[in-house]
Amino acid sequence: NHIFFIITEPSESPTFLEVRALNSTSILVRWSRVNENSRNGIITRYTIHYEDVAQGDERIVDVLAPATETVITGLRQKAKYSFKILAATSKGDGPYSNTTEEETKGNTFQDRKSVV
Repeated sequence: NHIFFIITEPSESPTFLEVRALNSTSILVRWSRVNENSRNGIITRYTIHYEDVAQGDERIVDVLAPATETVITGLRQKAKYSFKILAATSKGDGPYSNTTEEETKGNTFQDRKSVV
């Protein structure tokens, strides 16, 4: 009596736990794993799609599983970014999550100097 596992792409997306600006050019992104019954195989990577809302500049970053957080760097200061994430198995990408937005901070070092 054999049980066959058919590996397909995940049927659900991860969920963002935290999307928080660390400074003027980087944002921390943390997410939850996909529910076990929706993984449809072993999750091999997560893909985060992020977009500079004002400029429409879109990028993606791949994070290898089992990591569930990353810091996205090289962002514009005081800029709003939208983020969405998917999980992937060896067979392909699952659906993207809902988008969430976060804004990078202004350059506090320059702000402090201008007060003088």
